[in-house]
Amino acid sequence: MKTSELTTEERITNAISWWRKHESELLPLFPFRQKGVTYHKGFPGCLSFWIELWEEGRIGKRLGVAYVLRPIAAIREESKSIKED
Repeated sequence: MKTSELTTEERITNAISWWRKHESELLPLFPFRQKGVTYHKGFPGCLSFWIELWEEGRIGKRLGVAYVLRPIAAIREESKSIKED
């Protein structure tokens, strides 16, 4: 299934799965800056907090996109640029 065919909820769930699978190897990336946002060394803890809220159903789609999906997409993009060097 193409990413464009996935629902927002599925995209967030897939992003969380990707993060959990690669978290330990991604931690050395922090801190980094991308598109005007600085992801500090403590950011993975913040991300875990938002993931937990998403999984408990305590935040809706908009916050899930803002605080889970977009940051994981930025981390994924940064990880690709590091691996290419």
